[in-house]
Amino acid sequence: MPAADEPVDSVLRVIAGKRVGGSGDGWFRSLATDAFFLSDNDLVVPTRSMFGGALRHQPALFFLDESAQTHHFGYFGDTRCAEAIVAALLDEAPPQFRPIGPLSWAGDSPTGSR
Repeated sequence: MPAADEPVDSVLRVIAGKRVGGSGDGWFRSLATDAFFLSDNDLVVPTRSMFGGALRHQPALFFLDESAQTHHFGYFGDTRCAEAIVAALLDEAPPQFRPIGPLSWAGDSPTGSR
């Protein structure tokens, strides 16, 4: 088993979520959960916590779902996320995914790309 500072050979594809305010009470719920987490989130996990992991030989890639319907228990039921999951499993370079940036990898940014 590799040490924590040694890169691993497996790929990493991240499905991340950020709930954004919609109209009416959706906006209030998004504001309330952001205040609870003090950060963007998917109602369960802070978004900035979704991008790290063991060092990899290959670039780690992510797909970020941002909508008023985004929530931790709904990724498989959301068409865009389900398509991204299938692409992550079948494609070496899924077109919906982007490389995880260093600030996001470190847990300092919820954007994924910074």
